[in-house]
Amino acid sequence: MIGLRWLALLLAAFVATPTLAQTYVFSTSGGGVISYAIGNDGKLDGRFTLYGGGGVIEREVAVPRHRSGLGGVYDTRGTAYGAPYGAVLTIRRLGQSDDDLYALSWDNGDQGIGLRRGSRLLVGYGRGNDMVGLITADAAGGWTLGAVRWRDDKAERFDYRWEAAAFAGYHRLRSAGDPPSETLRVEADGSAFRLLFGDIGYGMAMPLS
Repeated sequence: MIGLRWLALLLAAFVATPTLAQTYVFSTSGGGVISYAIGNDGKLDGRFTLYGGGGVIEREVAVPRHRSGLGGVYDTRGTAYGAPYGAVLTIRRLGQSDDDLYALSWDNGDQGIGLRRGSRLLVGYGRGNDMVGLITADAAGGWTLGAVRWRDDKAERFDYRWEAAAFAGYHRLRSAGDPPSETLRVEADGSAFRLLFGDIGYGMAMPLS
């Protein structure tokens, strides 16, 4: 089960975000990323981008058939690659009752991991995607990366930082003051960004707004 201590720290870091314009939600495994706004009626209004989609930010709306909290079954509709689609989405909570991690699965074969942040559900999705996180500009003039991965029925936390004024470019990441242990290349792609990690894999990022 997920430890509440690390989850609280991760959420605290997210809440400390300076401005939305300096924050990016990202995923790996070559899929995409979604930021859902959670409505009072349970409807999820999402913005998403996907790898290979030209950096276009699309929209998906998920209307609940039945739900308990965020968990439940939803009917979705949206547009991808310029074509409309519809799918059935199932959301279930992962871990203990106080945790804010969720598993998502669409009946078109996509799967995802979601982290609730206030009135938002941040999701990394794809075929087997298991990571989602935020990259945030920090007061020291660099960037902080915080992510969670769900694998083998447990959560792994990743915390990195790099020093650079620009978001795009080649970066050497370090964790908790250690020597750089990971590399990241960020490339602009339309309204989004492609990510290429040295060890974790590749994925997408888009502004959180």
